[in-house]
Amino acid sequence: MGFGDRWIRWIRYSLTTVKYSILVNRAPVGFFSPQKGIRQGDPLSPFLFILAMEGLSRMLDKAKQMQWIEGFRVGNNIIDPVAVSHLLYADDTLIFCGVEKLQVQYLNLTLLIFEAISGLHINMQKSMIYPVNTVPNLEELASIMSCVIGSFPTTYLGLPLGAKYKAIG
Repeated sequence: MGFGDRWIRWIRYSLTTVKYSILVNRAPVGFFSPQKGIRQGDPLSPFLFILAMEGLSRMLDKAKQMQWIEGFRVGNNIIDPVAVSHLLYADDTLIFCGVEKLQVQYLNLTLLIFEAISGLHINMQKSMIYPVNTVPNLEELASIMSCVIGSFPTTYLGLPLGAKYKAIG
């Protein structure tokens, strides 16, 4: 993403020089280094997460550009349609793709490559696949992604999704 060597060294240094101590009878006893991860409450954590998600976003954009995943079209502009393949907010990610087996395989490959490059792990057991309309091969697609099948209505960021529209008035 174009970060300079000096900046990368600063970040690496701030993450690798951390030492912890345990309090016994209100007194620190020894110091040890963490084995992996970022310490909880570290002020750098949200910024590093945003950088990682920027990397994921760019990979998903590239997958859409290469026509690995389709997303969905927004608006009526036939000449230059807007296609949405993903939405990111805080630690939540929504990814949209077609129901073709090949698209789901490419999506899975994109996520595996992201894991390999970033060193992060996506917990697919906490992830869900939500079908829109009838998807005849839904179980197969969920199996490819190793995730659970969700159903509508549901909520996302506290907002209802898939609920019946209630007219006002």
